[in-house]
Amino acid sequence: MTAYFALRSESMLFPSFMLSEGTYVLGRSSKCNFVVKHDVISRRHAEITVTKTGVTVLDLGSRNGIFIGKDRVLSGPVLIGQQVSFGNVSFVLTLAKPEPTDSDSNSEIETARCSDAPVVLAKDLSKAQRRVLNLLMQGLAEKKIAAQLHLSSTTIHNHVQAIYRAFKVHSRAELLVSLLGPNGNRVGVQ
Repeated sequence: MTAYFALRSESMLFPSFMLSEGTYVLGRSSKCNFVVKHDVISRRHAEITVTKTGVTVLDLGSRNGIFIGKDRVLSGPVLIGQQVSFGNVSFVLTLAKPEPTDSDSNSEIETARCSDAPVVLAKDLSKAQRRVLNLLMQGLAEKKIAAQLHLSSTTIHNHVQAIYRAFKVHSRAELLVSLLGPNGNRVGVQ
């Protein structure tokens, strides 16, 4: 399948999706085509229709709605470069990059991103672990995170270790590489 567009997450906590021609459901349920694990996302939040020439979104009766730019909509087209938010989880619509032709490991990762299966970056992290991950990605040390979140250093360390296990890494450097990829581009984690 050729991906024409991509919904690029504006947060490292959420997946980005490659969009090929077709109709997809985005939601919190594992039965959706595009799974976004967040409490503001309804089980079946939105329908995304992709053609060679454009992308439209349709609210499926979600609790927190769909916004194109700052406007809440029931349905509408999304233009290249425009922000679309499901609840307060935001994405930007971009053109898809062509699939790589080389056979190195980056090619395998990029091919996985273009498959029909959703790529989930933060796996099944808890809300607390997502907050810690966000602060880790900002470069804060564990002690600073503990102070900012008003939690003990031990609790933060336990969250960091759980995050490392979820991403199958052993250090912050490995975590950054798994989230950003070797070229600084966000990639999916299997």
